Amino acid sequence: MADGDVGLMAAEEAGSADTTTLFTVIDKDNVFGLNLTIPEHAKELIKAWDDRESLDRWVDSGVDDQLIIHVPFTQSVKVRSVILKPARGEVCPHRLRIYANYPRGIDFDDAEDITPHLDMTILEGENGVTEYPLRVAAFTSVNSLTLFFVRAAYFPRIIIKRRLSDFVLLPVPCPCPLFLAALEQSLDECSESPSLESSRIYYIGFKGETRTPRKDLRTKLDLAAANAADAPVDRLAEKSAASQTTIR
Repeated sequence: MADGDVGLMAAEEAGSADTTTLFTVIDKDNVFGLNLTIPEHAKELIKAWDDRESLDRWVDSGVDDQLIIHVPFTQSVKVRSVILKPARGEVCPHRLRIYANYPRGIDFDDAEDITPHLDMTILEGENGVTEYPLRVAAFTSVNSLTLFFVRAAYFPRIIIKRRLSDFVLLPVPCPCPLFLAALEQSLDECSESPSLESSRIYYIGFKGETRTPRKDLRTKLDLAAANAADAPVDRLAEKSAASQTTIR
């Protein structure tokens, strides 16, 4: 799937699988986030379906516009869609990268090295929640999902961690030190601007299938047939016993 494409909903499979919200199988106690102003608020994003439009709980990113939310499940599930309610305007994240089945989650360094299972664009300006259907084989047997949100076009944090003068491989001849100093100062000023370096999210949810044991209809039929076959024998035995009682 190309970057930025939103997956199409896969066809429903026959059987006893239940396509529904996965709220009840999210291990909410172990949901956590990285780069949040209040780390404990990561759990507040996991709301009941009836509260999906609520604005009384949210998370904000911390030092910049990137944040990570790790969501484990209590059982293996098939995820058909992710449902989001981001803030509108300047604090709406632009992109979402999804990583499946990393039990301990990933951090920002990992995100630079690991290819996500899905890289998608988040729709902006929506009033309500938006459902993003998935059609990726990686989401058929999921124990955890790690969601990496970024407001601006993805810009590796390594640029912020290192001085520009540390880079020896540049696409153009190395500029003069004065230019590098001015560029570093510009980056520092951007990082201090909350309007440019913040993301807010109100709700994260999922729809999919929980695998419940299928009732064995054949066993029921076999038991019913066995009971039906035994019934005449039981009635004959009762009649025989009654006859013997009468003769006596």
